[in-house]
Amino acid sequence: MMLDRRRFLGRCLGSAVIMGGSRIARAAASANAPGRLAFRLKETAGLRRFGYPAQAVLPTHGRDEGVRYRLLHQGKEVPAQFRAVGSDQREVVLAFNASPGPFEAADYAVEFGPTVTPAAEPKQGLGSDRVAGSFQVRNGSHLIYSMPEDLAGLFSSIRNQNAEYLTPDSRGLFLTGRNNSGATTLRFPGQGGDGAAEWRWRGPLSVGLRFTGTVDAPGGKPLRTTVDLTFVNSKSWIETSWTVDDPDDRVGSMGFDLSLLIQGGPALVDCGASSTVYSHLRSGESLAFEGRPAARVGGTAPRWLIEQGGASGLKPYATWSPGDRAAEGWVHVMDSARCSAIAVADFARSGPDRFTIEAAGRVGLEREFPAPAALDPPRTSKTLKFWLHVVPTPVQVGAVTSPQAMLAPLAVDWTDS
Repeated sequence: MMLDRRRFLGRCLGSAVIMGGSRIARAAASANAPGRLAFRLKETAGLRRFGYPAQAVLPTHGRDEGVRYRLLHQGKEVPAQFRAVGSDQREVVLAFNASPGPFEAADYAVEFGPTVTPAAEPKQGLGSDRVAGSFQVRNGSHLIYSMPEDLAGLFSSIRNQNAEYLTPDSRGLFLTGRNNSGATTLRFPGQGGDGAAEWRWRGPLSVGLRFTGTVDAPGGKPLRTTVDLTFVNSKSWIETSWTVDDPDDRVGSMGFDLSLLIQGGPALVDCGASSTVYSHLRSGESLAFEGRPAARVGGTAPRWLIEQGGASGLKPYATWSPGDRAAEGWVHVMDSARCSAIAVADFARSGPDRFTIEAAGRVGLEREFPAPAALDPPRTSKTLKFWLHVVPTPVQVGAVTSPQAMLAPLAVDWTDS
């Protein structure tokens, strides 16, 4: 069956979209006069947000020794987190939570300087450690994320007080070559190898973890790659952004494969197409949900197609008549106790994106990169960004947000200071 739902898709540039910048000016901070950076926070999807995370890099601003920060809204201080990041610790990242209504905008200001009283931070929130061969991020006593040091499988465990959400055999991130269908699974070498992992920033509101190294790709030497994981205290999700430097266009696809824990049956599935399509999968059944870009759809071909079936093969389950209605690009996979929501940024914008879901809980996504046409600009890097959000069932009660909200983060529009 199909339930109509408003289509909320936003180009996702991170945990907050940073716009503008050409008109930004930084006031000089002195011992007696704090500097000031102003911005407008915008809700762009027509959705009410509840304690929603926002994050942005302070523009044209490098960290100076002894400078302190605070965030103000309508003259009142807002709990916020400021952290210096980067190899030279010059970038400053702001993180905070807000609850705007649909399409609301609100004005904020960052004050900075040696005499500024530092911003208040929550006494409780995220904790982060490196424990027994893995990185762990804890959201109080309620939720623990674990990632292996070599990133094999991507996540080794996500659990709350009542349930585990993964089984131990996830494949994790993978890619295929342009002229070779064989897949390479991303796994960084151990200590002393060609790979590194670091906490980009750590705090009660937001934690950033980065993996860098190389990944094998057919047709040449290994390619440089970066995986950024971002965690926030107000939502139980992980934002994953994977980039591969590919100047010779050797990568044909990128994807991920996760083994979700599904107990009992059947598994329940929602698909964020141009409307919400729901189904269920009994033992041995699977579902495929594919989106296609408008530029590569012609004639009677639909923008998206959902197929489902068992041992005899997949058969069409739902589709949309020819036209320009794109799929939103998310899925829910549920049993009676847990729901895992996965949303993919820029779903089927430049090439086909395809979800595959099995009744036993295995969920995969593969993004194809079609060979560029003669007039296409060269693609020097390739990126896959997605969110994994774990909540109790029913999702309408457990989530307190929606996949559409993840796909349209709050926008930070810097203005003249």
